[in-house]
Amino acid sequence: MHNRRKIKYIDKNLQGYLMALLIGLEVIMIIAAMAYLYFSFNSIYDAQIYQIHKDVNEPFYRLFLVEMIKVVAIMSLINIAALFIAHVIWLKHINLIIKHLTDTMRNIGQLNFSFTPADNVPNHDLSIQIKQWQAHEVVRAQTIRDTVKQLPDKAEEIDQQSLTCLIDKLQQQLTFTKGH
Repeated sequence: MHNRRKIKYIDKNLQGYLMALLIGLEVIMIIAAMAYLYFSFNSIYDAQIYQIHKDVNEPFYRLFLVEMIKVVAIMSLINIAALFIAHVIWLKHINLIIKHLTDTMRNIGQLNFSFTPADNVPNHDLSIQIKQWQAHEVVRAQTIRDTVKQLPDKAEEIDQQSLTCLIDKLQQQLTFTKGH
């Protein structure tokens, strides 16, 4: 048996969008860095090659190394800023999901199973499952209410067999089923 690692995406659209932007940023930075280094190295080379009698204070490699360190430092700062921005976007996304779920669970705790559409709430698997569960509970509550309405006001108004049947039906409806 293969033990495969499964990647769980919270939001495939947002994660794909952020990943594409970060990869695009990396590609643009590498192209810009290569162009900068090309022109920078050319100017260093041109400045050094045509000087015949020059006191060699700074060797070639040191000048090249300084330019490369500049490029790496700038790219690192840009990457850190990009990751910070992606982190802020991701936290905002997750907080929207959590806020919506918290509000929904608070309503459910108060036995309010009505749907409350929220603005800017991402469609997440968990929120979809809660909506489905809410819909199931609404139907279940209506069924229980209808069964309770069938019960008479006084016990003398119904025969024992019908009462037992209604009570059994209520017990079935009040029992939570697996998966709901």
